[in-house]
Amino acid sequence: MKRTLHIAFALIFSAQFGVTKVNGQMHAESRWQKFFDEAGVKGTFVLTCLETGQTHTSDLFRAETRYLPASTFKIMNTLIALECKSIQSIDEVFRWDGEVRSYEAWNKDLSVREAFRVSAVWVYQEMARRSGRENIEKWLIASGYGNMQTGPEIDRFWLDGDIAISPVEQILFLKRLWMNQLPFSKNTQQQVKELMLTETAGNSRLYAKTGWAARVINQIGWYVGAVESNGQVFLFALNIDIKEPSDTKYRIEITRKILDSEGIFPISGQ
Repeated sequence: MKRTLHIAFALIFSAQFGVTKVNGQMHAESRWQKFFDEAGVKGTFVLTCLETGQTHTSDLFRAETRYLPASTFKIMNTLIALECKSIQSIDEVFRWDGEVRSYEAWNKDLSVREAFRVSAVWVYQEMARRSGRENIEKWLIASGYGNMQTGPEIDRFWLDGDIAISPVEQILFLKRLWMNQLPFSKNTQQQVKELMLTETAGNSRLYAKTGWAARVINQIGWYVGAVESNGQVFLFALNIDIKEPSDTKYRIEITRKILDSEGIFPISGQ
């Protein structure tokens, strides 16, 4: 997989984003490093234009390094559940079990649509149990999702288990989703994209999902998604180290600054 990814990047050239070839591989200049420096966090950002294949990353090594997907796995979890009928639609309601959790927004009945928006872990753990190990592992392999591993606990492997995915692989996964080329029905893929819609600005639409691997020693934050704007689709994946809970805000903040700086999607209020 590593060799394949290096070859893929070596075939992509984007003068627009300041990417240059070094020894047959793609070398990304630190064009956006200032946004990470201002926040005081380490990470990387990958951006691809779906139509042209032009790709930029602020840190190629980290872009190809695998990490726990955390709640970005809710995208895949929902695809699997819809396809194998563990849920009937994204409006299906999960009944609250009465356990009071740290996030107040989780302590009630939640539709899949609502659970995705507030990233309710308990809903998606129940969803995974309904789908079952056999279905989950089958679809991970069919989709080529990250390292395609799970772990001993089928209802938490994306939180502290064995599965891992790189920012580049997140982009490749999203590319197939946006082109309806994942091994799921077109209807399933369309419903999940609908779930991801976060914000609109004029004729532009932002689709995204956060992630925070908070149950491991080296915590990781994610923000992945797509922007549809002026007839083009831009796919992005941000990954940062989380040293303290307040760092989580930089997942969205850095992403929005980069998207705004490139004229792809404006920062809210502008």
